[in-house]
Amino acid sequence: MPRFLLVLIALWGAAPAFAGCPDWAIASTFEHSDNHNSDVLLGDLDANGAHDAVTYGAGVHVAYWGKGGFIRSQTFFNSLLFAAAAVADFNRDGRDDFLLGSAAGASDQSITLALNGGNGQFGELRPVSDVRSNRLAAANLDGDSFPDVIAIGGPGNEIVSLLNDGHGGFLDPLHSGFGAQPTILAAGDLNGDRRDDVIVIDPVRPDVVRAYVNDGSGNLHPFASATLPAAATAIAAADLDGDGRADVAAVTSAGDVVVLRSLPGGFSERARLSIGAPAMQIVTADFDRDGGVDLAVVSKDSIAIFLNDRRTFRRVRDVQQQSILGVIATELTGDALPDLLVRAAAGSLTILPGAGDGTFRGVSEAPRAPASFLRAADLDGDGDQDLVAAGVVYATDWPSGATAVMLNEGGTFKVTGPRSTVIPTDLLLDDLDGDGRPEIVVSGSRVEVTRVRDGKAVLDSFINSAARTLASGDFDGDGKRELVVSNADGGSADLYTFTPEPHFVAHVALPPESFPRGAADFDGDGRDDLLVSRSHTDPHGDDILPDGYVSVLPSLGHGAFGDPIPVAKDIPLLRALIGDFDGDHRPDIAIEADDIRIAYSTGRGFDARAITGSGLEKPIYSITAVADVDGDGKDEIFGPDERESDVITAIFPAGRGAAPRRIASFPVELSLITTIPAIAPFTVAELDGNPGLDIAAVGDYETTIYSGLCPSSPRRRAR
Repeated sequence: MPRFLLVLIALWGAAPAFAGCPDWAIASTFEHSDNHNSDVLLGDLDANGAHDAVTYGAGVHVAYWGKGGFIRSQTFFNSLLFAAAAVADFNRDGRDDFLLGSAAGASDQSITLALNGGNGQFGELRPVSDVRSNRLAAANLDGDSFPDVIAIGGPGNEIVSLLNDGHGGFLDPLHSGFGAQPTILAAGDLNGDRRDDVIVIDPVRPDVVRAYVNDGSGNLHPFASATLPAAATAIAAADLDGDGRADVAAVTSAGDVVVLRSLPGGFSERARLSIGAPAMQIVTADFDRDGGVDLAVVSKDSIAIFLNDRRTFRRVRDVQQQSILGVIATELTGDALPDLLVRAAAGSLTILPGAGDGTFRGVSEAPRAPASFLRAADLDGDGDQDLVAAGVVYATDWPSGATAVMLNEGGTFKVTGPRSTVIPTDLLLDDLDGDGRPEIVVSGSRVEVTRVRDGKAVLDSFINSAARTLASGDFDGDGKRELVVSNADGGSADLYTFTPEPHFVAHVALPPESFPRGAADFDGDGRDDLLVSRSHTDPHGDDILPDGYVSVLPSLGHGAFGDPIPVAKDIPLLRALIGDFDGDHRPDIAIEADDIRIAYSTGRGFDARAITGSGLEKPIYSITAVADVDGDGKDEIFGPDERESDVITAIFPAGRGAAPRRIASFPVELSLITTIPAIAPFTVAELDGNPGLDIAAVGDYETTIYSGLCPSSPRRRAR
């Protein structure tokens, strides 16, 4: 059973936005490519002044960055295999280009150049060298403004210098005669002459670092060497002591980090650190803004951060991520603070925004977190919206239910659970006993009620009755909430109060085969009314039959309800949700069938109008959440995109009789594990402590929070 990771990632937007509202956030976890063994490289490929992400292998894959988010992707040369790449503006036209290397192939095309023609177009691959390369790195070898390149490849994995000719090409390669380990390479100015030198690992002794100085013409000469406590797995070059010369940090297979200070006479060991696990990469940046270059040491499932005050290194909280393949440290989110761009084995890029103190926003772990329902509410009374996930897990050959409670502690999450529960058919969060903290109610073969006390989720009562759906509301108008529990087959339900234990109040007759879906005061009498619906499935197949309906049962108080008021009938109903879509402060109903329609409440009944169909596009195939994200008093509708199931789209109903507008889309990974009713597992709520609503979406391997900036109405709530 896969583990599920909860990652809080606050990003700033880059998608179509509401009028008068800042741009909405783009997904922070971006499905990128299947080039699992590739590095992640950065370059400005569309000349917008922002870093784009590049991976290579089966072709070259680019994720374009715009205003704080990855907004689109593109693949080039996908019929070719590449073992190495460098990204830089080799012809100085303002757009970064590709230099691509192959460890095998035609002898005259082992290193090739692709110049960026703009508008997402690259020219044909131009031969540069016959060196069959394993590693490429852009560098400044001769002091001019045109990027040069260092390569490792050919017989003996020789270090080769490629000088830029200043015209968008390269001079003949300069062979150093020095060999190296094939895939470990760094460049930096070791002697302070403003020209890059080369650091590699000895070709025979993998525990020996060797450095070569560049004479300013690309010719390399031995400079220094140092022996490590174990085989090197990665190196980085940066000025770690502030003397104007690049130093070297090397990580080993034993989990050591060795910091080598570069002096005129060679290397001097400055520090030896331990991370306690084999490391595969080391990256550098000033994470805490004190002027010293810090270290991020990357292992398979964590990133160790060492803050450098130029005298000592201090380890702070590790960053936990799953199945890491590579990391880049760079500023991405527009706040001038270094962020981490993480590439994972699942083929995604995740951005962890830096907080400016050596920590990164968003880390807690939810092992076996279920993926059928996700809801948000302030469960512990601290003013932050917490998350509850409930669904099916497969710890053995048989499915079982589980519930994970994720308590929000100022933007990071503490996970309590998951624990075994019934296989859920519905999940509801509401303050049923009036103590100011919502209960967690899960229905299934029985109804289980969980409360959060002292930071822990505790199952403290249950209703011993099988149930399909749940609803809650103030049906007496006395300020107290009651719970409606349907039976397993529909057509009837039971009403309970909590004091704080559940107490049966009344049996409620529902229209045939219908189930409770929610509650709101539709007629304005101060009592919540009950929304019910029937979606009828062909018993011999999966087709939704065209005789579904939506009705409202007006509350008469004291456990009694009046005759059902029809809202929509004879439709292939999929789902119905409550929201205020025209801003008149009366609850309306969004209905999904073969179209999407809004039933506007008039106070005496409903005026149902289709907002899609009759030639209008249906932007989403499953209405999943409603929320007012732009603060105009009108709710918007969220759901998986009609055309791309791994994209969440928000649509704006635009008032009565108007076509909906697609206002924002978010690439996500939505789990395929669902229960009845099949609800796409995401929710909309304010989660990160910043103004605006956020999206929490459950995927098969992670739950990611996408942060928005739009100011929202104080009456908003996730449903």
